[in-house]
Amino acid sequence: MALRVDGPYRGEKGCAVEHDEKLDEVIRALSSIRTAVWGIAAVLAVVAALIVGVVIILT
Repeated sequence: MALRVDGPYRGEKGCAVEHDEKLDEVIRALSSIRTAVWGIAAVLAVVAALIVGVVIILT
């Protein structure tokens, strides 16, 4: 869903969507969760690469 921020004139605030602080909090929380998930995925990828490297070296 696209939110209109600017009005027909540059700098004018449009009134298509009312500002909702609760919605902003939810969006910020989801963004933080997404960032944390990507961080965990990156760490797991590095650990998996290290394990594969050790297994290749030992065999």
